[in-house]
Amino acid sequence: MLYESMRKLLKVLSLSVLMMGAPIMVMAEEMFDGPEAETVEATLSVNGRTVRVCGANGSVLNIYNVAGVVVASYRIDSNDKTIETSLSKGPYIFKVGKIVRKVSIKC
Repeated sequence: MLYESMRKLLKVLSLSVLMMGAPIMVMAEEMFDGPEAETVEATLSVNGRTVRVCGANGSVLNIYNVAGVVVASYRIDSNDKTIETSLSKGPYIFKVGKIVRKVSIKC
């Protein structure tokens, strides 16, 4: 009986550990491969807290923390958009269209 309880507990703990990393893995892959998928050939560059997005007019720039939570979202309304963010120090994931970048804000 004790063996079965320990076995179930280990399964639950293992599943919990795997689920904690799931949001980050989902962000790295496109969720849609069908006709409704975005076909954006954009460039994304980050310098300090300033983000420059080119070639993504009509898209949305999402910024995620390492837990996979969206901390900022910006509509890209021109072909060359510069955004001044208010992010604090730390690692982030930037995503616009199919472009995904891991960024560490240091200032």
